[in-house]
Amino acid sequence: MTFSATDLTSLEKHLAAHTYLSGTDKPAKVDADIANELKEKKVTLNAATHPNVYAWFSFIGLFTPEAQKTWADVTPVHVPAATQAPKKEAKKETKSEDVDLFGSDEEEDAEAEALREKKRLEAVAAKEARDGKKKKAIAKTILVFNVKVFEAEQDLDLLAKKIYDTIQLEGLVWNKEHKKVPVAFGMFMLQMGCIVEDEKVNTEDIFEPIQSWEEEVQSVDIETMQKL
Repeated sequence: MTFSATDLTSLEKHLAAHTYLSGTDKPAKVDADIANELKEKKVTLNAATHPNVYAWFSFIGLFTPEAQKTWADVTPVHVPAATQAPKKEAKKETKSEDVDLFGSDEEEDAEAEALREKKRLEAVAAKEARDGKKKKAIAKTILVFNVKVFEAEQDLDLLAKKIYDTIQLEGLVWNKEHKKVPVAFGMFMLQMGCIVEDEKVNTEDIFEPIQSWEEEVQSVDIETMQKL
């Protein structure tokens, strides 16, 4: 039997819904057979792309060959045919009808410990998968704009404070060092800067509230916009 990426993908899908290949609540012969064949063929398992197969394979590997031989030979549930290990001919006779297929209490304790280890490996695999994904870059823009007023005597520092305090948006960071730029005839305009996240804030979100103060603000104009 030859394994391919498709086989691993099918196993991954099955193990996402079942703890074991058998579909039961205990490992079975099919789990041992497939795990041993993966080991013999030296199939490389990637925790980022196949976290469930990776965790299952590591878990099955915790059992000794002697323990694996006691596992029941049950019919797998929804295991892809291409990945099922060929069944050996059943023995006609058994030494005893009272054989404990799942081992002693000591064996059950070992299974419980191994199950805890499987859950730990699943958590590690999930974390590795998350860490392996590239974080999406956040597009940002440096915005500098001018606020023109009506009178030379208008307090621009007070107006800047009002803008800072009033316009607080997610994705907006103010540069608190505003400037008073001379215009003409003793008039000054207020120049302010900020950094915005493009997906969360647009210029209208900032300009419209300022322009609504019609008794204080004459106009708002963009000085510069620079992408980060």
